[in-house]
This record gives sequence, C-alpha cells and structure tokens, in this order.
Amino acid sequence: MQEIKNGIDRTHLNQEHALNNGWELNYGAKYRTAHDNSYQFYYDGETGDLLTDNSLKSRRTEYTFNGYAGFSKNFGKRFSFDFSLAAELYNSQTWHEWMLYPTLNANYRAKDGHMFQLSFSSNRSYPDYWSTQPTVQYVDSYTEVHGNPVLKPSSDYLAVLAYILKSKYVFALFYEEKPDHFAQLPYKLPDRLAEVNKFINYNFQRQMGIRMMAPYKIGKWWSGNGMLIAMRSRDKADDFYDIPFDRKKWVFVFRTSNTLTLSKQPDVVMNVSAFLQTKARQGIYDLGNYCDVTTSVKWTSPDKKAQLTLTGNDLFDSRNRMDLRIDYANQHSRTKFNKSNRNITLSFLYKFGGYKEKKRKEVDTSRLGH
Repeated sequence: MQEIKNGIDRTHLNQEHALNNGWELNYGAKYRTAHDNSYQFYYDGETGDLLTDNSLKSRRTEYTFNGYAGFSKNFGKRFSFDFSLAAELYNSQTWHEWMLYPTLNANYRAKDGHMFQLSFSSNRSYPDYWSTQPTVQYVDSYTEVHGNPVLKPSSDYLAVLAYILKSKYVFALFYEEKPDHFAQLPYKLPDRLAEVNKFINYNFQRQMGIRMMAPYKIGKWWSGNGMLIAMRSRDKADDFYDIPFDRKKWVFVFRTSNTLTLSKQPDVVMNVSAFLQTKARQGIYDLGNYCDVTTSVKWTSPDKKAQLTLTGNDLFDSRNRMDLRIDYANQHSRTKFNKSNRNITLSFLYKFGGYKEKKRKEVDTSRLGH
C-alpha cells in the first residue's frame, strides 16, 4: 500500500522601476515551502504481519528561497538587452546549498531583414518526492524500483546564438549543459536474479549543435514550416555501480507541419505533420529511430459555426514502436514497444452564439511522480 500527500505554499514579490536614460530595473523574491507526507506498507501474504524492513512512513519539509534583480535598456532601434541574476537557496533534509542563475537576452538589428539574438538562460529541476525516499517497490518478482535519498536537483544552462533573416529563416547554434542531471536507469544485479531501477545523478548531460527553421510555400494552396536539428549529445556518470559511462552520439531531428487548401468553396483544409529522430542514447540506453505522421482534413461551414474534422493519428503506427536496447558493459537487454497508437476519428463541432472557452490554470504536479 502506497500513498503520497503533499502541500505547497508560495509567496512571490516583485517590483519594477523606470530609471534615467531609458534604463529599467526589476527585482523581487520568491519563497516556496513544500510538505511531503508519504508512506509505504508491505504485509506478509500468509500471516498478514507488517514487514517492517520494507515499510516506510516519512514526513519531510523543504523550502526554496529565490532573490533576483535585473535591468534592461534599448540603445536606439538596433540594440537592446536585458540581464538578471537570481540567487537561490534550496533546503531539504539532505541538501542545503546556494546557487546562482544568470539570464541574458541581447538583440542586434544589423539592417532591415537581418537580426542577431544572443540568449543565456539557467534553471533548476527537482526530482519527484517519491524517488528520493529510501524505499523499495516490487513491480514483479524480477523488477524492483529503488529510491535514492541522496538524489539532488539538477541545473540547466542554455546558450543560443541565432541569426534571423527576413523574420522568417532562423539559423541557431546552441549549447546546453545540465550538471547533476538525474534519470532513472536499470541495473541487473550480479548476485541475484533482479533488475534494479533507480534515479541517479549524472556528472552532466550535454547537447550542442545547430538548429535551422524555415517556412515554405507552393503556390497559394500549400504552406508549411520545417525544422532541422543536428546535435552532438554526451551523457557522463562516474558513479553508476561498477560500470561508469561516458557516451556520445550524433542525433538528427526533422519536423515539418503543412497546411494544404484543398478547396475554398466549400472551405476544406488538410493538415499534415511529420516528425523523425535518428538513433540516440540516454545513459546506457540505445534508442532506435523514432517517427510519427499525423494528418487531418477539416470542413468549415460558410458562417464559421460548424466544423467537421477527419483525423488520422500516427498513420504508420510508428510512434510507440521504438526499439530500446542496452548493450553496455555487462548489461544486456532489449525492449520492444508494441502499443498501437494509430486511430482515425471523426468529430463535429458547432458554436452557439458567441461562446468562448475559458482558460484554466493547471496545477503543477511535476514533483508528484504520477
């Protein structure tokens, strides 16, 4: 039996000032307190007695304080920039540390139709509460999920230098570094028949490469956007049982979305989107090629109130067919996903009067682990 109860309290204060000569100053502070109440009980199937070695009841409190300050200015019509620096304190039962997170955005318009952008951002990611508990969950007689009480948050630093031509074509170089990146990896134990799945911290995860985006148009009936990414990825972890890893891989990603006007009277529009990613690596995993093609045809009535849409989702039934392998050091396994996601749907929509859908703010459940 498992249960997780959590409560999160937030306080946020900020202030902005307009200074002389076009300078602007902003500063503020954020404070968040989180309360985690988790328990896991295992009972003997024959006697009904509580198995104390495998059971846990835990209460923990953590808080995060973030203070930041920044300034911005426009220098004529060609150059503008903003810079901010945040100092964050994270306190839990395991960690008490300060981190600095700078942010920079600069824009330079060389001349009409030519724009250069430089950005640097930094952030922090936190593991879900359950993965940091000293527990063992038995998925089946072979697979176990172990918690990691010393699992720490990870940082994320991203630098992008982009050139934008005619506000349409984008060519960007990027570099992303994630110190202490955390991920769940499996390990087959050498002394008994069991596979342990556990979140660990890498030394770092690194990605660098180039991203290109461009719109295109064929006549008056076909328009679309295409994106191509070529990147070099690297995952390094010195503390992973007896098989530390440092793995590198070139990965290529292609994405396109297209709109085809099949008819104006009646109003019939077709949308086609496609995604392709070549083989990649994540920790000790080897990921196969991944692709997805989805299309839809939509008819709209002359008064714009009625819509009839025919959608073909994952046409080649490839979205959940990735081949996942481990062939590293003394670890060997292969996982094939056979879940079919291909489907065809027909939907009808009619708008009465001036109805507008209300926007709702979603609750952040990223750390609950579900």
